[in-house]
Amino acid sequence: MSKHLYFIEGDNSGKKTKYFEVQSKFDSCDLGRIKWHSHWRQYIFEPCLDTIWSFDCLEDLSLFLKNLNLEHKQEVKARKNANDDGIPPNNKLLGILPNEL
Repeated sequence: MSKHLYFIEGDNSGKKTKYFEVQSKFDSCDLGRIKWHSHWRQYIFEPCLDTIWSFDCLEDLSLFLKNLNLEHKQEVKARKNANDDGIPPNNKLLGILPNEL
């Protein structure tokens, strides 16, 4: 996938979202972490201190983030559609059915 970077998925047991360690293919040093940022509603990259980035590495990272965020949106949409029975959530709590389904 990437010429210069490893994206290593971490153990996310017990969590709703994934995280990844980013390492250099050249020397396997840690470059940072990709994780879910709830306020921005997307995956973000947190670089390690004193890392330097070439255009190619940033492009690989950007493409990985773009695909990861797209995958997440599709998963959320699929879960929402699987749970959609046509009854608005507030009406379920009150036990009230809408006039039309």
